[in-house]
Amino acid sequence: MDIKEKLKFYGPIDYTRWDASGKGKNVLHLLDACETRIWHEALPYQDKRNDPGHAEHVVYFALKLLSYYPDAKRQVVIPAAILHDTGWGMMPDEERALWSTPARKVYEPFLRQRHQDLGKKFADEMLSRIGFMEYHKENGQKYKEHICEIISQHDTRPGFYSLDDCAINDGLARDADKLWRPTLTAMLIESPRSKRTVEEISRDELASFEKPNFWYSPISKEIAMFEMIHAMNAYYKKQKEKYQIYNVGYSSSISIKDLVKKIIEISGKDLKIEFDSTKPSIK
Repeated sequence: MDIKEKLKFYGPIDYTRWDASGKGKNVLHLLDACETRIWHEALPYQDKRNDPGHAEHVVYFALKLLSYYPDAKRQVVIPAAILHDTGWGMMPDEERALWSTPARKVYEPFLRQRHQDLGKKFADEMLSRIGFMEYHKENGQKYKEHICEIISQHDTRPGFYSLDDCAINDGLARDADKLWRPTLTAMLIESPRSKRTVEEISRDELASFEKPNFWYSPISKEIAMFEMIHAMNAYYKKQKEKYQIYNVGYSSSISIKDLVKKIIEISGKDLKIEFDSTKPSIK
């Protein structure tokens, strides 16, 4: 079965029903008792980069990806998704504030490693405290080690964790993190922060999605495209002006026919191009 067939019934986020509080209302009913305890333990440290809803979106997408990969370990993927960015909440305010300064690029390598180290430390201590290993019995210690390893380099590891029985868990947890980026929530947060329009952000994200080894799973890439198209549709429905003019550059010439073909390909719809020869044409 090809990827498009697997995703035949995939439903993107419904922004008319999505609770934007970031408190977990969209996912808590899908978590088991242990995952729910982890969520509540982590909640005070979530979304501390002025990215409300980030943790919840990541858990939401992790759950989606797990439905396509029965060999992955939910016991690892979901805790890693919940806990991956808690290190930002552990960081002193003065350190975290550097992320929002003009000198962000200078401090970024330090801040990324710092939040990973603090997040790993929190996960290790908290999972032990709440009895995570006892809950998962003989596999508990191994699961905890894999969770901590994923968190420790989820932003900085080149490629994916190579340990055979953890690679898929690392890949899905990190893909779920990246799937936050094509959501309308993420782009609306990023727009004033980066001084880019939502359209510019969507263009930049689509380019990053094409980078080699950006995704662990080809299914994740397809989901990202579904979510981006849906997010932009939701965005345009919210805009007050019916029409706006944009100067869009492609850095090379492209015919209208080829441009329309690309739009149809990205949309995933089965559409035919028809030419109306009765209309004026530039010769």
